[in-house]
Amino acid sequence: MNRCRAIRTVAASLLIALGISCVSDLRNNQTAADTTTTTPLADTLHYDPHTGLVIDTNLALVVANCSACHTTDLIKENRFTRDGWVAKIRWMQKEQNLWDLGKNEKNILDYLEKYYSPSSLDARAQMRREPLKDIQWYDYP
Repeated sequence: MNRCRAIRTVAASLLIALGISCVSDLRNNQTAADTTTTTPLADTLHYDPHTGLVIDTNLALVVANCSACHTTDLIKENRFTRDGWVAKIRWMQKEQNLWDLGKNEKNILDYLEKYYSPSSLDARAQMRREPLKDIQWYDYP
């Protein structure tokens, strides 16, 4: 238990430092379009090279609380509604000794719902172009 707490503390410190750098970069480049609450289109999203998660003001918070015990791949592999993410957090608290997220829980859930929910996947899928029709192939000389 103490070893897990120590690892969690070190991981959280490193990830917060990394996240602060990412957040400051994001804030410096933020536009009015970035502040909307709707899910941005896929080509406007920027991903953290270390975690693979979408860069957002809440990224450091999510990384510090989620990747202390598991990889961020688990976040990327799942798509839950907000209620689904709450249920998953409650299960981790009950079965895996996840600490109380306190006032951070709302921001963590906002992030997960915005980028890792079924509706966010649908929004990205809608961006895809229509399939090509009547393709005319020709030979190069």
